[in-house]
Amino acid sequence: MSEDILQMKRVDRDRLKVIHEVMKGQLTRGEAGAQLGISERQVRRLLRRVEKEGDAGILHCGRGWLGDDRRFQARRRVSNSIERNRISAEQG
Repeated sequence: MSEDILQMKRVDRDRLKVIHEVMKGQLTRGEAGAQLGISERQVRRLLRRVEKEGDAGILHCGRGWLGDDRRFQARRRVSNSIERNRISAEQG
């Protein structure tokens, strides 16, 4: 069986540790929220994700994806290049 290796920032590891303490009953959700600086509702959300997805549930879902601005910049470069080629073909 191969195990996946998760790369986490220190903040993510700290969050995971606190969430595991809540799961073991050592902390309440309110105490965990106070430690993490998030609401009790967000702690419940994290608990559900970690229970469903395992330790990877603590990581942000958008990790590894390009942001909108970087995606649109790439599109803009391509469309500008096409437009320049069209104009030079009309003039040439």
